[in-house]
Amino acid sequence: MKPCVRTRGSAMPYVLGGMLLATLTATLAWSRAWGLHSRAQFQADAWQTQLLAESALACALDEMSQQGTARKDTLRSTFADTTSSTCGFEDFPRAHLEWEPASGDMLWDLQGTGTWTRHPSPLVRHLRARYSAAYDPDIFSPALSLWAACPVEALPLAMIRGKVRLPLSGTTSPGIEAQKSGSILSFVPSQAVADTQVWKARRTQAFRSDEAMMGAIRWTSGSTLPKARETAITLGSLSLEGPWSGASWTPEENRTVYVEGPIEIRGKVVLRGWKLIATGKIDIGENAILKDAFLNSPVGVRISGKAHVQGQILAGDRMELAEQASLDAPSVLVVTGGGEHLRGGILTLTETARANGYLVAIGDSASVHLDEQTRLVGVVVSTGELDNQGRIDGVAVATRLSCTQAGASCGSSGRFDRTALPVDFAFPFGLDNQKGVRLISWELLP
Repeated sequence: MKPCVRTRGSAMPYVLGGMLLATLTATLAWSRAWGLHSRAQFQADAWQTQLLAESALACALDEMSQQGTARKDTLRSTFADTTSSTCGFEDFPRAHLEWEPASGDMLWDLQGTGTWTRHPSPLVRHLRARYSAAYDPDIFSPALSLWAACPVEALPLAMIRGKVRLPLSGTTSPGIEAQKSGSILSFVPSQAVADTQVWKARRTQAFRSDEAMMGAIRWTSGSTLPKARETAITLGSLSLEGPWSGASWTPEENRTVYVEGPIEIRGKVVLRGWKLIATGKIDIGENAILKDAFLNSPVGVRISGKAHVQGQILAGDRMELAEQASLDAPSVLVVTGGGEHLRGGILTLTETARANGYLVAIGDSASVHLDEQTRLVGVVVSTGELDNQGRIDGVAVATRLSCTQAGASCGSSGRFDRTALPVDFAFPFGLDNQKGVRLISWELLP
């Protein structure tokens, strides 16, 4: 019997090739599955991190609500792996959240950070949110609200679109209502005057620091700013100068500068989140842009040129918006008086200036004046006199209107239009009859 003889090549290479192909297929399938798993895991971790940042904002809001508008001196609040707070965690060390206190009391600009520990590096998300107060709509329903007796016939009713409230008793005319309970001080943010004293104490403390600079300081686009986020300048001044053409200078955000003297800002410069506290005048002009700013000066603040400012302003003697300058929404501006004008602050809009915000002048002799070509969108409050030659789209509240002569029509040629107040207008905290908190805007930071 003949032995079996193979006449074809060995099958081993085919077996090995099949095994290799199966291995490659399995490897590719595993790699794809692991890639999808890694991507899904990353997305889940990123979502968890953002939820932590949102929780940080909720905790910050809860903290602010519990303490009212009282300002804390702590720079940061942090809770991680603790049960000492309702915002804490128990046996969950991978999650960490923190928040920074509001940059102002009249509007709350809060920033929350969430951190999720993972390999090879933690995920971090930053959220910034802005909150305003909510009030009974009836409080701000009139176009004009006066708190001193004024003859109805002296009012410029033809220039008023909306209701008028006066301190009347008995029968009222169509479109005229009697004032309800309360006083004009109900329209003044309660924390404004207290904040003035708080910032005065803070700048005094800052000037005593061993790190304080001295003399006239000039920062430009070519300057190296101090590493510290908080800077004090004693016995001097600060000048911030951007270029006059080309791209704007945008220095680092969220700095605090105390100056024992004046501050001047000129040129194409963009400042975001800066707090500028000065003993002298703050003068902002040309093409300067300030966003989320906090300004405080017992002397006063002037915004002119084509400058744009948005934020919170506490001025002493005087606040002036001039030329083509603009105060952008959401903003709160309070002129408290003091210094030369002990009995009231002076607020003026001249030339073609624009303002969009909640503006207040405090004091028995407080004065608010709008030139003919100016426009204010929002709410203006004067515990003294209001002289509107321009246009107020929103609500005007004053003790009395300016009258050029006895028996003349008060309010002159200015217009009042309640229907033009934006539905999403941001009202400040610290007024009477607050009904809650409103979220104005939020953003995910890089």
